[in-house]
Amino acid sequence: MKRGTVLSWALVLLTAAACNSTPTPAPTQLPILTAPPTTPQTTEAVATATSTQATAAPTTDANPTDANITPGSVRTVAAGEVVKWSGVSFATSDIYRFSADTTLDITWNYTGTAPFALWLINASDIVTDPNYDRILVDDITGPHSGSAKTKIIAGDWTVQVEQAEGPWTVDFQPES
Repeated sequence: MKRGTVLSWALVLLTAAACNSTPTPAPTQLPILTAPPTTPQTTEAVATATSTQATAAPTTDANPTDANITPGSVRTVAAGEVVKWSGVSFATSDIYRFSADTTLDITWNYTGTAPFALWLINASDIVTDPNYDRILVDDITGPHSGSAKTKIIAGDWTVQVEQAEGPWTVDFQPES
């Protein structure tokens, strides 16, 4: 048999197989679910709740470009208010809203021995300045304690700890 004849028969068989196959149904769109409204809590209660979430269901992806930020509660942070957050491995905080451009005073304490990376991630729908999309605060091998002052623009932000393997705490406070 000639090569052209074999290819023609192969094409005929593939076409016949495709015609006899059952079509795959198109995927259906799932409804968008929204979280119920939350009641106001004190800074300490929110920090405790966030800490529990961070340790209960950490994200395993350690790539900062794949933050996998899932909207939880959005909490407005006032100037001078201290927010405390803690965990034991990779975690992304709830969303914090800052109504004006500010400088965050950030302190952290990490008692593990693996690398520890601390990021601020702009979770706003539209980021108007790419310099304020993702900000690396520190990337160090533990144990380590430190502090930094980091400028952010108004909007919604999350805090993300990556690569951590051991207890850590992060406190931040917008300057007044």
